[in-house]
Amino acid sequence: MQNRTGGPGASPHPQAGARECSGGFVLFDDRITLMGWMGIALIIASGIASTVIRVRSAPGSPAEEH
Repeated sequence: MQNRTGGPGASPHPQAGARECSGGFVLFDDRITLMGWMGIALIIASGIASTVIRVRSAPGSPAEEH
């Protein structure tokens, strides 16, 4: 049984019993909130958008020249 007073035996996550957006990750047992997932989605969407814009502005060009 978890101690909700914050003393010995308390859960390391303040909202351990609360329902969150993710079940946690295996390596670090992190919980990602909705705001975190929104940030991840924003980064992925901006990468996709920048790729689409680059392809439309210069079709057939290599991704990077060395």
